[in-house]
Amino acid sequence: MANASASLSICKTTVSPTTHTLAPDGTLQERALQPNVTKTRSAAALFNRLRSAGLEVLPTIFNNEAGQSSLPPKMDKLFANPKPFIDAALGLCSAHNLSGLN
Repeated sequence: MANASASLSICKTTVSPTTHTLAPDGTLQERALQPNVTKTRSAAALFNRLRSAGLEVLPTIFNNEAGQSSLPPKMDKLFANPKPFIDAALGLCSAHNLSGLN
Protein backbone atom coordinates (compact mmCIF):
# COMPACT_ATOMS: atom_id res chain seq x y z
CA MET A 1 0.00 0.00 0.00
CA ALA A 2 3.03 2.25 0.04
CA ASN A 3 2.31 3.35 -3.52
CA ALA A 4 -1.51 3.17 -3.42
CA SER A 5 -1.97 6.86 -4.14
CA ALA A 6 -0.07 6.50 -7.41
CA SER A 7 -2.79 4.22 -8.77
CA LEU A 8 -5.61 6.70 -8.15
CA SER A 9 -6.82 8.61 -11.17
CA ILE A 10 -8.42 12.00 -11.25
CA CYS A 11 -12.01 11.94 -12.45
CA LYS A 12 -13.11 14.48 -15.03
CA THR A 13 -16.52 16.05 -14.97
CA THR A 14 -18.53 15.20 -18.07
CA VAL A 15 -21.20 17.47 -19.50
CA SER A 16 -23.84 16.48 -22.03
CA PRO A 17 -25.08 19.53 -23.94
CA THR A 18 -28.12 18.98 -26.14
CA THR A 19 -26.43 20.08 -29.36
CA HIS A 20 -27.97 17.64 -31.82
CA THR A 21 -31.37 16.23 -32.64
CA LEU A 22 -32.95 13.58 -34.79
CA ALA A 23 -34.00 15.22 -38.06
CA PRO A 24 -37.38 14.48 -39.68
CA ASP A 25 -35.64 12.14 -42.15
CA GLY A 26 -34.02 10.15 -39.31
CA THR A 27 -30.54 11.62 -39.67
CA LEU A 28 -28.45 13.58 -37.18
CA GLN A 29 -28.98 17.35 -37.21
CA GLU A 30 -27.27 20.14 -35.25
CA ARG A 31 -29.68 22.18 -33.15
CA ALA A 32 -29.76 25.95 -33.23
CA LEU A 33 -28.31 26.98 -29.88
CA GLN A 34 -29.42 29.99 -27.87
CA PRO A 35 -27.36 33.16 -28.49
CA ASN A 36 -26.15 33.20 -24.87
CA VAL A 37 -24.47 29.79 -25.35
CA THR A 38 -21.82 30.90 -27.84
CA LYS A 39 -21.34 33.87 -30.13
CA THR A 40 -21.42 31.62 -33.18
CA ARG A 41 -24.26 29.44 -31.84
CA SER A 42 -22.44 26.33 -33.11
CA ALA A 43 -21.90 23.03 -31.37
CA ALA A 44 -18.17 23.19 -32.16
CA ALA A 45 -17.83 26.54 -30.38
CA LEU A 46 -19.71 25.17 -27.38
CA PHE A 47 -17.54 22.03 -27.26
CA ASN A 48 -14.40 24.22 -27.31
CA ARG A 49 -15.77 26.49 -24.59
CA LEU A 50 -16.61 23.54 -22.33
CA ARG A 51 -13.25 21.85 -22.91
CA SER A 52 -11.41 25.06 -22.11
CA ALA A 53 -13.10 24.88 -18.68
CA GLY A 54 -11.61 21.40 -18.20
CA LEU A 55 -14.80 19.48 -18.90
CA GLU A 56 -15.24 16.32 -20.94
CA VAL A 57 -17.97 16.67 -23.59
CA LEU A 58 -20.46 13.89 -24.38
CA PRO A 59 -23.33 15.50 -26.33
CA THR A 60 -26.93 14.36 -25.95
CA ILE A 61 -29.15 13.77 -28.96
CA PHE A 62 -32.24 15.73 -28.00
CA ASN A 63 -35.75 15.61 -29.41
CA ASN A 64 -38.04 18.47 -28.46
CA GLU A 65 -41.54 17.07 -28.75
CA ALA A 66 -43.16 20.40 -27.79
CA GLY A 67 -46.49 18.65 -27.30
CA GLN A 68 -46.22 16.74 -30.57
CA SER A 69 -45.58 13.10 -31.23
CA SER A 70 -42.83 13.56 -33.78
CA LEU A 71 -40.33 11.02 -32.49
CA PRO A 72 -41.94 7.73 -33.70
CA PRO A 73 -41.88 8.71 -37.42
CA LYS A 74 -38.27 9.89 -37.07
CA MET A 75 -37.29 6.63 -35.39
CA ASP A 76 -39.07 4.64 -38.14
CA LYS A 77 -36.97 6.42 -40.75
CA LEU A 78 -33.80 5.95 -38.72
CA PHE A 79 -34.41 2.20 -38.30
CA ALA A 80 -35.31 1.80 -41.99
CA ASN A 81 -32.01 3.39 -43.04
CA PRO A 82 -29.53 3.73 -40.13
CA LYS A 83 -26.36 4.25 -42.20
CA PRO A 84 -26.69 8.06 -42.69
CA PHE A 85 -27.28 8.55 -38.97
CA ILE A 86 -24.39 6.28 -38.00
CA ASP A 87 -22.06 7.96 -40.51
CA ALA A 88 -23.02 11.41 -39.20
CA ALA A 89 -22.58 10.33 -35.56
CA LEU A 90 -19.16 8.84 -36.28
CA GLY A 91 -18.20 11.94 -38.26
CA LEU A 92 -19.29 14.21 -35.41
CA CYS A 93 -17.27 12.20 -32.89
CA SER A 94 -14.22 12.14 -35.15
CA ALA A 95 -14.38 15.84 -36.08
CA HIS A 96 -14.71 16.97 -32.46
CA ASN A 97 -12.68 14.29 -30.68
CA LEU A 98 -15.73 13.01 -28.79
CA SER A 99 -15.74 9.63 -27.07
CA GLY A 100 -19.42 9.13 -27.90
CA LEU A 101 -22.95 10.49 -27.70
CA ASN A 102 -25.87 10.14 -25.33
